[in-house]
Amino acid sequence: MNKLIIKLFANRLSVFYLFLFTLITFNYWPSWAEKFSYQFTDLEISLLHKLGYHHEIDDRVVVLDVDDKSIDDFGRWPYHVV
Repeated sequence: MNKLIIKLFANRLSVFYLFLFTLITFNYWPSWAEKFSYQFTDLEISLLHKLGYHHEIDDRVVVLDVDDKSIDDFGRWPYHVV
């Protein structure tokens, strides 16, 4: 094992390549993992949808559209309406 390590590091170019590989891997790994996680989540949701699983819509969720008329009537967000 030690002879292998000595042969590997005897060549300076090998050390440089190892350093470069380590640098690239640690700098770009989070983006790879994040992309994989997003793709896995998309796959999971699409499979659940194809299998017929649907969640109930929560009535507490509200979509709020702030347009120019509302800003003119009530002022800037947050609205101070009683």
